[in-house]
Amino acid sequence: MALYKYYPIPSDRMGSLWTLLPIKDAYILEFGTSGTTRFELNSFARMQGEQNSKIFTTHLDETDIALGEMTRLDKAIDEIIKAHNPSVLFVMPSTLSATMGSDIAMNCRKYQKKYSNTQIIPIKNDGFQGNWTMGIRDTLDTLVKTLPIDVKKTENLTFNIIGSCADDFNYLSDIYEIKRILKECFNAKPICIMTSDTDISDIKSMGASHINIVLRNEGINAAKTLENRFGTPYVFGKPYGL
Repeated sequence: MALYKYYPIPSDRMGSLWTLLPIKDAYILEFGTSGTTRFELNSFARMQGEQNSKIFTTHLDETDIALGEMTRLDKAIDEIIKAHNPSVLFVMPSTLSATMGSDIAMNCRKYQKKYSNTQIIPIKNDGFQGNWTMGIRDTLDTLVKTLPIDVKKTENLTFNIIGSCADDFNYLSDIYEIKRILKECFNAKPICIMTSDTDISDIKSMGASHINIVLRNEGINAAKTLENRFGTPYVFGKPYGL
């Protein structure tokens, strides 16, 4: 094994999980081994991340990998939906299942027909697409493309915050201060703080807000998606300085 001076750069898969783990009422299924999922949860805990979602793994073994077997994924989707009846289930690959050539999106489409009461959403980031920022960008974009529903704008001033994630230093303190300032100055209330302090219903209601506040580059695509669909303008910038 080679000797490295620095820690390896987190992959896009890790960025996707960092984005999904704080969402309340979210269910996540990783098509991989229990070890890779455990490693990810440990790294998220060291970042002081708040895990509010429920995460499951298919416990792939060497036989599944060698034969390209998808049975464990099928059984896991059935078991999770029958036992928990989640409103949303995110299904994502691991680096191991990606080397098998597994088609996660196809499986999600197949099971969506079977379970119409559960929205089954594939996550494409498998660890080979880029670094963690790409995973955050893609997952934020997936969330706003698949979950928000058509709603009317609120009568009072409301806002969404996009890009509050555990990899940012002091992200929880930043959110607290932004909410305080907007409340005291404009009597504005948040609808969705994506994704450090939100749940599935908040994300579905994002179209009701009057403005989106984007805290990082990775959230701009999501903000543009919301602007095109709901006509919600956005501002971009960190909450620092005068």
